[in-house]
Amino acid sequence: DTNSKVYLTCDEISADINPGDTFVAGSDQIWNPVLTEGLTDVYTLNFKTKYNIKKIIYGASLGNDELLKKYASDFKKKLDGIDLISVREKTIIKPLEQVSGKTVEQRYAVPLHL
Repeated sequence: DTNSKVYLTCDEISADINPGDTFVAGSDQIWNPVLTEGLTDVYTLNFKTKYNIKKIIYGASLGNDELLKKYASDFKKKLDGIDLISVREKTIIKPLEQVSGKTVEQRYAVPLHL
């Protein structure tokens, strides 16, 4: 899509937000703190905006279930503003729902109705 952009920092994202925008982060091991040097704000879409925008995480993976336990408080804080969460591993759905207080689905694609 010619309107798609790649953002590497939250400052880049915040500088380019418009009302009604939708931001999507995914997939694979974007939530593996070992690979991403911590649970990053970019990969959790944890940035501030004054506009009403949608934030979607799709097909995210942690690499292993133990990382969710180790970083539980980070996940709770950083996923607060997410509208839809889908993950690759079925085994992390319930633990992630408990940590985040959000509904989590096992899905590899973003629904068009959102």
